[in-house]
Amino acid sequence: MNIGPERFERYILKYFLIVVGVIILRMLLQEAFPGWFMTTVGGEGSTHTMTSFFGLYQKNFFNLVPAAVMAADLQNTGKNRVIIPLLTMISLTAGLFFFSVLIFENLADDHEKI
Repeated sequence: MNIGPERFERYILKYFLIVVGVIILRMLLQEAFPGWFMTTVGGEGSTHTMTSFFGLYQKNFFNLVPAAVMAADLQNTGKNRVIIPLLTMISLTAGLFFFSVLIFENLADDHEKI
């Protein structure tokens, strides 16, 4: 599938909006439901807070959103649609980097001028 420069720009804008939306959603959920992220443990005369199970894995959970969109985009281009979304669930930065390299490579193959 051909990916023109205008489509590449749409990918950049699309994933920028997705990442910003996920960050805002995480911030809103932390403010609205702090008990999901931290738990308070009371002992003999002292209390302390610790990260809850959801709090530990919340970044990986929220990385499912861009990974699902990325898998759909990669399926449309006919490229590797398993490894890069899986990497995105683990590390959003690494997944977006390899996704952009793959899309840019496709663009460069289609248009030798770049």
